[in-house]
This record gives sequence, C-alpha cells and structure tokens, in this order.
Amino acid sequence: MNQLSRSDLARFPKADLHLHLEGAILPGDLRMLYPRGRRPPLPRSTWPALYRFNGFRGFLRAFAAACQLLQEPADFGRLIPRLVSRLARQGVRRAEVFVSLPVHLRRGLRGESILEAILEKRSAARRKGVDLGFILDGVRQWGAEALEPCVELARRYREQGVLGIGLGGDESSRRPDEFAPLFRRARRFDLHTVMHVGEIGSPEAIERDLRALEPQRLGHALRAAEDPVLLDHLASKCLPVEVAITGNWRMGLLRRPADHPLPRFLEHGVPVVLATDDPAFFRTTLLGEYAQAQRLFGLSPTRMRALARQSLRSSFAP
Repeated sequence: MNQLSRSDLARFPKADLHLHLEGAILPGDLRMLYPRGRRPPLPRSTWPALYRFNGFRGFLRAFAAACQLLQEPADFGRLIPRLVSRLARQGVRRAEVFVSLPVHLRRGLRGESILEAILEKRSAARRKGVDLGFILDGVRQWGAEALEPCVELARRYREQGVLGIGLGGDESSRRPDEFAPLFRRARRFDLHTVMHVGEIGSPEAIERDLRALEPQRLGHALRAAEDPVLLDHLASKCLPVEVAITGNWRMGLLRRPADHPLPRFLEHGVPVVLATDDPAFFRTTLLGEYAQAQRLFGLSPTRMRALARQSLRSSFAP
C-alpha cells in the first residue's frame, strides 16, 4: 500500500489534544531551566533516571519527580516557547495542554501565578501558527478536594485560554460519583470536561465513569475495545478517544505497539484522535504517532488525512 512520507504527514494541519506540559519536558528543557548557577531540587546526575520507569505506577512516580523541577511559576512559562516550536515543526495547529495543577498547589505554588505565566505565551504561540488552550487536570487518587480549586481557577481564566478540567491519575483509586458534582459545576460555568479512563480498568468501569461524569472526550479508553456494545455507544455519541500508542506500550499496557486496539475503534466508527500524552517520557512526537499508526495498521493516505481532520474537529477551538 502507498504510504505517506513523514514530510507529507508533517504538512497535514493537526491537533494534539492529549499532551501533558510536565510530561513534555525534554532534557534540553531542563538544561535551559537550570543554567550554571541555578541549583535544581534534584541533582543533575539523577535527571536521566526520570525518563526510566516500570509500569503505570512507576510512570506516575517519575512524573511526580519531574514536577519538582518546576520550582516557580516562571518555569512553566519558559517551557511554552520551546514546546510550541516543536509542535509547529510537526504541523500542529492546535494543542490542548494538560497542567497538573493539584500537584503544584500541593507543593505550595500559586495556581494564579502558574496560569498567568503560561497564558501570556499564547499570543507568541499563535504567531508561530499554534493555537494553545489549557486543561487543568485533577489527580484522581487525591479525591474531589484536590480537583475543586481547578474548577474555580478554570472559571476565572476561561476567557484567557483555560478550556476546562480533566481527571487523571490512578483510575482504580476512587469512584467517579465523588467527582460528579464538580463536573456538573464545571459545565454550568461553560467549561469543558475530559478524563483519563480505561487504561487499567475494565469496560464496566468506563461505562460507570461515563454515566457519572459525562466527559466530552476520553483519554486512552483501551479497555473499551473489549466490549463491542461500548464501542458502538462511543460511536453513536460521537465521543472522541485520545489514542497514545507509544505511551500505552511504554507503560506496559500493551505487549507491543501493534496490539493497540486503534483498528477496532476505527471499525466501529469511534472518533479517534492521535496524541502524544507525555512525549518526553515516552520518547515520541505527534508526527511519530502518525507515522507509527500508518506503519503498524496499514492505514491509507485517505485515512491518515481523516485522522488529522478528526483531531481538529474534536478540539475545543471555537
């Protein structure tokens, strides 16, 4: 089958809708944040170990350690131009970036200062051709009390580029009912709601989360592929699934990348959005995810163009 080159794929306008800011910190970004004379909270000799982990919970620990290297609000803003440059080279025109705000609030940083540091970079990003929005991501195992400040801050900064709230972390730790009032409150404020689900849970757990929280997009939803009825439901609701092939494999959720259920999602008509998740940890790019999906599953050029268009349609851009 005729396949598109990486340069062809890079020319497609596309969106990355599942991208964690803290998970996009490359070693070069750390060297930029900590030039000679600025002492990091973690010794430089330990930095390479941040990108090595075992399994899902090992990744959560590595992610938490990387967050410590963002010591002050200005650090968040310094990351944005470098991230935008990388995205622009891949044909990314829209990025909806998760910020794990509860992690940083727990560390004593002010949410307002973090948001102002990143939101002020949106105009410069737009001049480079990348439209940025931000999603404040809760930590499920910390409960609803950790998510509550995200709802209020998202409401306050909605007009400046905060899109809404998400729910990540260990999905097996808390029932969704605990978060339902906050998701309803977010919708009353015209905020968008998304969530990580179905990475390590079951199809039944996905259904329970959908009923309780009514998210507008699902992150991963791997286990939905085990239930054709659930796949048909996602398709009938036009509920997009953010697919991160490399990330799922590197976290040990797949034996090999080719085991990803992406073809089953497409067969059932589920809207699929290719995404990077935590590209620095998983050593991937959005362009790499497109190339890998094409190679692994024999997707046609027409299908690849459709995936790029779907990513833009599934965004929360006006």
